[in-house]
Amino acid sequence: MTATAEISEPVAESPAASPTPSFHFSSASALSSARQESLENWHRQFLRTASGSLADLLRQDLDLELASVQIQTYGEMVKERGEDNQCVLFRMHPQPGIWLMDVPVTLSLLLVERMMGGPGVLPTGKAPDLTQLEQTVFQQFAETFLADYARNWRPHAELKADILRQVRNLNYQLIHQADDLILRVGVRAVFKGGNAVLWLVVPIASVEDLLLRTLAPAAGAKPEEPVLNKDKKSPLGSVPIPVSLRWQGFDISLREVEAMAPGDVLVLDNRKCDQVAIWLGNIAKFEGRLVREAQKTTVTITRPLE
Repeated sequence: MTATAEISEPVAESPAASPTPSFHFSSASALSSARQESLENWHRQFLRTASGSLADLLRQDLDLELASVQIQTYGEMVKERGEDNQCVLFRMHPQPGIWLMDVPVTLSLLLVERMMGGPGVLPTGKAPDLTQLEQTVFQQFAETFLADYARNWRPHAELKADILRQVRNLNYQLIHQADDLILRVGVRAVFKGGNAVLWLVVPIASVEDLLLRTLAPAAGAKPEEPVLNKDKKSPLGSVPIPVSLRWQGFDISLREVEAMAPGDVLVLDNRKCDQVAIWLGNIAKFEGRLVREAQKTTVTITRPLE
């Protein structure tokens, strides 16, 4: 299959150019330090609230600490997750896609035992699958945790968690594709006698939407206040920079260029034209990989260009 590019007459730029559209970080390396800090601070605040709710549910002190916040592909997440994990699949309405709560089975069993009146001791050795009863009890824990997560997004968004099912193994086709980007939040659960890390997995489209809501100016704010001025590290953070993409991997002779006219068609070989250079203004800054999907074309940054 080949791609084509049609040459048209040059069009003069309008003096009244439209405003620069909002930037969406659809690649892992585009998560700025300000947005990374915003996500970490938000999750720390949420975990303080959730620690209290879950301590009441378990009748035992449970401290939740932020272990990590990172953007990676779904395939990378599946390779890194523990083999002995219990995964809760859920939707966070009205956000799109399937979200995940990935918990070590040993931690799941400890929580279930505690909720059923037991001492709550972290099991050792290979963890067995949860029984139907244990899954039902564990779902109560997940519902409480996710309800706190949804509630803490107010007033920026009204979210509601809807648990779909619990699984041990993850399937690419039924959940996400391997190249799909996700936000993976590591949460360390510290309790009497030990600790363990559970994970929240959020589709990148929801991260973009929710972050833009938190960075939007509050009602009644001065209109001249730039949205990105919350990044105190850089007063120039809100200055728009023109971005252009240039295909790599094909050549054309000077004779062919000289003979070009409006209406001519260049045939581009998709097998070769999968790399692009990303230019900021007149400087080539990154090399990226072009990915064509049904409704969009994205570029994943692969390396910086010095």
